[in-house]
Amino acid sequence: MIVLYELGEDNLYKEIDRWVRGTDVPESFEAILPADDWEEMSDDRIINMIDGPYVVASYVDESAGEDRELAEMECPAATQDVALNTRNRNSAIQADHIQYGPLNVDEPAGYWEDIADFWDTSTEAAQQSKCGNCVAFDVSPRMDDCMPGPTSDDDGRLGYCHMHKFKCHSARSCRTWAKGGPIEDDETSYEWQGKDEGGETA
Repeated sequence: MIVLYELGEDNLYKEIDRWVRGTDVPESFEAILPADDWEEMSDDRIINMIDGPYVVASYVDESAGEDRELAEMECPAATQDVALNTRNRNSAIQADHIQYGPLNVDEPAGYWEDIADFWDTSTEAAQQSKCGNCVAFDVSPRMDDCMPGPTSDDDGRLGYCHMHKFKCHSARSCRTWAKGGPIEDDETSYEWQGKDEGGETA
């Protein structure tokens, strides 16, 4: 039995429907994928599938009479793949609309003046708008567990950027910075990852 969950207003996943193989696929499932796709997919492929606010993360093994717990989403791909993370980070550095930096936080070489000009604000104000307080900067406990090593240094800490899909540092910034962060709880982390599972690149 496949179980469909939806992210509720309280940022918690709630069961909304179930489907038993061999029966008609419910409309709630077909709103995500055509019935034929559901029927052709294996259980292993379905488990942890994400589509917008929906997650198929559990099923009831009726033969064993056991409920499998709601499985946690896997770590974002870039946290586990150095090559992918490096590609996404470099794309964020080079893209005119992102401009992730400064490369060296101790010697910013005019970075803050340039981004202040872009935002039409003062250098001092720009320096208060860093990854560390961006709405997409994830430092939740479950994201810390996804990191390959220590997450803190003298300048700040490492987190995950859901906007551009790479591990970024709290002391840096970019042109797409948005107020409202960081993400510090697992529920919000899952919500953001559910939204951005559709791609791997920055």
